[in-house]
Amino acid sequence: MNQENILADLKTIFARVLKREDLDLQPSTTMDDIEQWDSLNHAMLIDAVEKKYNIKFDLMDMLSMQSVGDICTFTANRIAADS
Repeated sequence: MNQENILADLKTIFARVLKREDLDLQPSTTMDDIEQWDSLNHAMLIDAVEKKYNIKFDLMDMLSMQSVGDICTFTANRIAADS
């Protein structure tokens, strides 16, 4: 699974969790760029990613994810590690 595919999936996940269809997610997008992306929604986004890919992140991974690009990278690495 490459990061472009993961980014496409993240766009769907972010739209659903944050209830925003108008988001233009880029790897550089951070919590500061999206008002609804607070700590609670961050946990919900990570949970949705885990369910989508049937993977699990530890707490330190979750706290380290500060941008959409970070989520893509951690997700790709976890998928590769679990394969």
